[in-house]
Amino acid sequence: MRFLFYSIKDILYFLTLTFSVLISSCGGGGNSSLNEPLLPPDPQPTTLPTPEIPLSERKYITQTIDGQQVERTYLIRYPEEISKSSYPVVFFFHGAGGNGQGWFNNHPEVENLIDQEQFIGIFPDGYDNRWNVGTETNADDVEFITLIVNDFGANELFNAEKLYGVGTSNGAGLANKIGKETSLFKGIAPLISQQTVDIGATVPPQPLSVFQVGGTEDGLVPINGGNGVAGHVFMSASGSAENWATNFNCNMSPTIANRVWGNFNVQEVSFNSCEGNNRVKYFVVQGAGHTTSFGNNFNVYQLIWNFFVSSDPDYYEQFLVGIDLDQAEKNLFIVNAQRFQEICLDNFVGLKNPLWNIQERGEWPIYFHFESWEGAVTSAAVDQMKSDYQSIADLWIESLRAFDPNYRSSMDVKIFGFVFNEGVIVDETFYTDYGEYPRVENFNGTSEKSPWEIKDRESDEVFDQNWYSISDFQTLKVSGNGDDNNGNTTFYPDAWEDFSHPEGIDMFHTKFWHKVSWDAVAQRQYLKLGGNVTNYALGTTRFYVFAHEMGHTFFLDDIYSRSKYPDGENIQSIMNNASEISDFDRFSLRMVWSQQR
Repeated sequence: MRFLFYSIKDILYFLTLTFSVLISSCGGGGNSSLNEPLLPPDPQPTTLPTPEIPLSERKYITQTIDGQQVERTYLIRYPEEISKSSYPVVFFFHGAGGNGQGWFNNHPEVENLIDQEQFIGIFPDGYDNRWNVGTETNADDVEFITLIVNDFGANELFNAEKLYGVGTSNGAGLANKIGKETSLFKGIAPLISQQTVDIGATVPPQPLSVFQVGGTEDGLVPINGGNGVAGHVFMSASGSAENWATNFNCNMSPTIANRVWGNFNVQEVSFNSCEGNNRVKYFVVQGAGHTTSFGNNFNVYQLIWNFFVSSDPDYYEQFLVGIDLDQAEKNLFIVNAQRFQEICLDNFVGLKNPLWNIQERGEWPIYFHFESWEGAVTSAAVDQMKSDYQSIADLWIESLRAFDPNYRSSMDVKIFGFVFNEGVIVDETFYTDYGEYPRVENFNGTSEKSPWEIKDRESDEVFDQNWYSISDFQTLKVSGNGDDNNGNTTFYPDAWEDFSHPEGIDMFHTKFWHKVSWDAVAQRQYLKLGGNVTNYALGTTRFYVFAHEMGHTFFLDDIYSRSKYPDGENIQSIMNNASEISDFDRFSLRMVWSQQR
């Protein structure tokens, strides 16, 4: 149910009623109340009215402009389901010539985001359809936004501690201006604009997180700075971001990554370890003009929301249940978690991994790939490795139960097949106990090659992209590569729901991160048994290797990569240099599960 907050009249009535009840129940002193008759009880308890909150509403603010009282407007869009007492608030500032309602109508992805991610959207109207970043109008728009925030008043539905601003073009200029001149916002996303030279000269009163986007072919706000729209002189994109980062004492050695946004290649530059665990990021979209539409259903606003949420240190408290850290340790966890969020999790929104499969089905399907082996592969060795895998898998998911009490209390490892490289000898005991399992024998592929390939149905050209990026299954087929005893196997999946193992093994119902081979959809292709994984003779698993590679199936990343995690050397993690699953690993796994659910 949707509730409005109460009027002053209602509150005063409630307080009066409560006060009288307290007096009558606690007594006024002495024993006289014992001998006095009690007041008859109300036939029905008195309750306050609970009128519904509309899905959206337009509100008005009076502001003085040029000596005149001007009524200014803004649109509020609430989440479709009101289930909490307080929500973060995101302001969306339209570009020059637009208005709040028009911007909202043209961005259905933002409306969906409000409902899915549970925040309140505010869509204000610029005076004369513009925001005064410099000389556009005579309106004080910083004051206007401050008046809106003040208008929230004591309404706790609006969390005044979690305010964010997203601006497009001229609206980006306002977001920058508010970020520099006030302490209102915890984070801003100026899109297709960077700071003007004038705004850049202002020292902000407190640090915040910044998500800046610009296109290389923008003719209105030149990405390299200089004269631009509305007579403004802009800083360069890099200079604007560095200005923010310098003000917030960030690590000025940025991390750089290449992304794909829809139809565009993007360079991402990140300044991390800023005051208060804030971050400054700027994105250079190659070939893009003055636009935030990047094609291929790409939703930049989802990325922005993820950035805002993960930039808030409070966000990570939920994942630290049962993990005792001092503030320095907590900050180290958070800065590396932020990188993990942007490097991995932001790329896997909507994708499922074994955590989901375990929760849904109570089992974890695996296959064993024997690259090499001393002697013959015995049934006892397979039994031992399965048992070890079960134990390590149990350790991995154990910490989830403290975070999510509804997570399964048990799961079973399920073998669904074997691959034996050429030269690997298989013992008769294996055939006795495991002979009914599907297997590929005498495979001569490398460690990154699969016995099966994804190909174009007509041309037979090998499809070597990530499996989860496939959008049109009807153009593809899965077939044996000729190196195995099922070389003529061909399967024609038309959708994820239709896809199954070419040998009929019912397990490929979830999408997994992998490299180039399609069987790595199941296990990231790392559970291959070689000299560094097992004792050849006994099949005893080396804990570190199995546990580390299992971590990859959960989307966890190599913390030892200093190009991605410059602070990672100080982190104890099975994904770094630890010999056991650590607090940071448990912390990271909870982040993944939070996204999975």
